[in-house]
Amino acid sequence: NSSLSSSRSSESPSTSLDAVSGFPTTHPAGSGWDSDMEIEVDPSDWQSSVPEDELANLSAHERKRQNVINELFHTERSHVRNLWVLENLFKKPLQSSKLLKNEEINLIFPNLSDLLEIHSQLNTTMKSKRKESPVIKDIGDILLSMFDGSVGENFQACAAAFCERQQLALEFIKERRKKESRFDSFLSEHE
Repeated sequence: NSSLSSSRSSESPSTSLDAVSGFPTTHPAGSGWDSDMEIEVDPSDWQSSVPEDELANLSAHERKRQNVINELFHTERSHVRNLWVLENLFKKPLQSSKLLKNEEINLIFPNLSDLLEIHSQLNTTMKSKRKESPVIKDIGDILLSMFDGSVGENFQACAAAFCERQQLALEFIKERRKKESRFDSFLSEHE
């Protein structure tokens, strides 16, 4: 669903946004904007926030473990940013523009708000864990709270609903861009 550009492959939607022109530089209160929305191409260097003596005492295995945890946290932050972009730079403006019917918007962005909420909560939990200590001791509690039991089933169902008609949505976008220049112009402008 994130592949709205005609220059991107309709077979392989892009999962990253390396640059977004027109990205807001100021973020009014209540806009849903978060510092995590800033573009960060590479994961931050977790080691720079660890005191040198503590870092020196970490085994090679623990350093690798911390790198993996840092990458996991960075990936979640990036995913939340991408979902935010879809919601605020594409879905909401499309709804306002009345270029598409609600059913068509729901085809392209099924339950996007729900998915954004779930991932934002996970991201907030990860940020809180990072604030506790730059060296993360345990992340099992975070993963269990997200993926176990009824919460995990809800997450799985939400993610499945978001992805299940993606190919149909991509075909719809491709055809609509060809047939309707206003829709194509809208997407080009918002990209």
